[in-house]
This record gives sequence, structure tokens and C-alpha cells, in this order.
Amino acid sequence: MNRPIELENLHQLSVGDLIERNKIKLVILDGKDGCAYLADTPEYGITNVHTRDNEYIRIHFDYGFKK
Repeated sequence: MNRPIELENLHQLSVGDLIERNKIKLVILDGKDGCAYLADTPEYGITNVHTRDNEYIRIHFDYGFKK
């Protein structure tokens, strides 16, 4: 999967700007550092956000192909 991108200009950004048709996105709001990240999700699978000491450290994707 892709690497999450850091969202800039948070105060000028709306949720509607982040929505893509037929896509599910993951938004991480980091209150400790005052930033936000946007990541794609797999079409089929599990997405886990890992934290340590109240910090976002990793997104783990567990996905596969289903026929």
C-alpha cells in the first residue's frame, strides 16, 4: 500500500475535499504534533493503526485477493 501523505493547510481543508468516489480513505488526526495524514485502504482486508507512547508510528495492512 502507499505511504500516508501529510495534509497541509488543515484550517482551509474540508472533509469533502478528501472524499473520492468509490474509495475508502483513512484520515489520522495527530493531536500531539498538530498534523493530519491521509492513506488509502485496501479494497479487501484489515487496516490497523499502530501507536506507541501516544504517537502514531505505523499503518499495517493485512489484505489479500478474494475471487
